[in-house]
Amino acid sequence: MKIENYFSVLLKLEKSIFYLLIFLAPLQLRHIFFFLGEKFSEWQSIHIYATDILVIFILSLWLWRSRKNFSFKFDGIEKSLVVFSFFCALSLFMAQNLQIGFFGLAKILEMSALFLYIKRNFEKIYGIDFFWFAFAGGALLQSIAAIGQFFKQGSLGLNFLAESPIGPNLPGVAKIAVNGERIIRAYGTVPHPNILAAIISTAIFGLLFLLIERWLKSKKTEKALAAVVFIFLALGLSLTFSRVIIILTLIFLVLWLCFCFREKKYRAGALWAGVLAILIFAAILISFSPYFLSRFSPQNLGESQPVVLRLAYGEIALDMIKNRFFLGVGQSNFTILSRDYLTMLAPWVFQPVHNIYLLIAAETGILGLASFLTFLFFIFKKAWEKIKSLAGGERIYLYSFLFIAYNFLFIGLFDHFLWDLQQGQLLFWMILGIIAGLSAHSSTDRAQASEA
Repeated sequence: MKIENYFSVLLKLEKSIFYLLIFLAPLQLRHIFFFLGEKFSEWQSIHIYATDILVIFILSLWLWRSRKNFSFKFDGIEKSLVVFSFFCALSLFMAQNLQIGFFGLAKILEMSALFLYIKRNFEKIYGIDFFWFAFAGGALLQSIAAIGQFFKQGSLGLNFLAESPIGPNLPGVAKIAVNGERIIRAYGTVPHPNILAAIISTAIFGLLFLLIERWLKSKKTEKALAAVVFIFLALGLSLTFSRVIIILTLIFLVLWLCFCFREKKYRAGALWAGVLAILIFAAILISFSPYFLSRFSPQNLGESQPVVLRLAYGEIALDMIKNRFFLGVGQSNFTILSRDYLTMLAPWVFQPVHNIYLLIAAETGILGLASFLTFLFFIFKKAWEKIKSLAGGERIYLYSFLFIAYNFLFIGLFDHFLWDLQQGQLLFWMILGIIAGLSAHSSTDRAQASEA
């Protein structure tokens, strides 16, 4: 085999595995090596996901492909990420449990490497359209599973996909109360409905991006197919009954569509996408109004268990920050030390603080949080500088990912899964990597990737 063909085969394999990772990102199929205590806790265990193996394969193929010309010259974004990783490692000197701490650090380094890979390769060898096709396809399957779970009010028996055991009478399962009846929220094959909501909401952005971008050249059958997929995604999102994520997604979706409408090239597509979204979400709201009225009622919100626990976690985090201001309590050690604050409770209650900024500060100190925020600042600064240099029609590419990322940053004020659960980590770091990559390369790179 000629050397050129050899590298071509490796590159095709690398791209195939990457798109497979995108499609399979929601799965929680994994092997658990170890966990603390008698009862399993997600945040006190050492494990490897099937998607971790895919990430390792991708990174290995990239390093082999670029072994002769790999550049260790880092820009401001990458330097700030290195500094943040350093403070995560430094926090281990304060960790009560080094095993869990080192595992948490390994996950940070893995996701940082994935970010670096996407930043340096996405525009060169991947296409945005293919990315969204793969991601929306995976989210569609999750939505179908979620719809089935809701109407069955239980698991679908998808054990080969590591579906969580769920039912209205099982402890620790997310539920809503409607007229005194316990109703489970849809899970799909992820650990919690909130994670599923974030995945599907991201897929909705991607689906509408494809619809708007291709509106003028799409056939009627393609537009009809997109509408059908949208119905499934919107219903799957709604049946998670994830208050914060649904509200934030709708807000950022409206803002994004307004930005798209400003571009003459995409005005017609943005208008029809907006109309489609309004009609579908309105129909779902009417059809499931008793559930939404119960779930979103202000009267039920203040005294609900999730709110009470969130406030308790927040107080614990603030106390940890106060006592370990500079270096924190150690990477991934929050739930271990939280047992000193919460006693005689069910194991599932011991969770990280539902705020990624407080969580980072509690575990890696104010130095860790400051370096992470600096990392984000460089990413978004570079992105907006890039937008200013783009022609009107080109902006939609960065706009779509920026609004998704902003949605994530606000979600991070109310939940932790984007930081410390596999599906959320993959979603968060991939989107940041794509933004950094789109900001660093030219539209010529994107055109070449789309043709590849």
